[in-house]
Amino acid sequence: MREISNMIISSNHKYVYISTPKAGTHSLYDLLVKHFDGKKIDGPYHNREIPSYCLDSNYKIFTTVRNPLSRTLSIWNSLTQRENYKYIYLKLIGSDKFLDFVKWITTVEPSKINTGKGRILLHRQSVYLRNLPIDYFIKIEHLNIDFPRLGIGQLDSYPHMLSRSYTSWDMLKCETSSRILREWLLPDYDFLGYDIDLEDW
Repeated sequence: MREISNMIISSNHKYVYISTPKAGTHSLYDLLVKHFDGKKIDGPYHNREIPSYCLDSNYKIFTTVRNPLSRTLSIWNSLTQRENYKYIYLKLIGSDKFLDFVKWITTVEPSKINTGKGRILLHRQSVYLRNLPIDYFIKIEHLNIDFPRLGIGQLDSYPHMLSRSYTSWDMLKCETSSRILREWLLPDYDFLGYDIDLEDW
């Protein structure tokens, strides 16, 4: 079982890593702790409460983000296929069909869902990160390019961050799910700087 952590801070390199759910966070925890003097900070699941001393001392605040469509497929996989979540979410969604999941997640209000820590997965990245004082957004697909821009150091090679396999978009999509998701995810594409027109909707 993977150890759950929430925020990584280094007083030596003066950075704060805020974890974005389903954006390579567990691998980044390992990277920062092993190579960049990161310390795990206890707190709520995916803690976003930045300590005041970090804000007052000009720490670099960063997070990892992920292609919105890829992230949505990963959320579907977690909530409908994995044993620790599906017994809760299949009842809410109504089935494990992808279209039913799309219709549900694009209309549900996460704050009104009492499903424990898994509820945090229901937020789009643009909503989850919008009001945080983040200095750097690292696209997890381009970690080897984006990470060195932090200025805290770099490695000769970086781990593969999105290692879990799940059903491909081509196997899941239909005209209706594509239309609904494209509209729902547009704020994420705009906010994070991904190109929505590169997707095979």
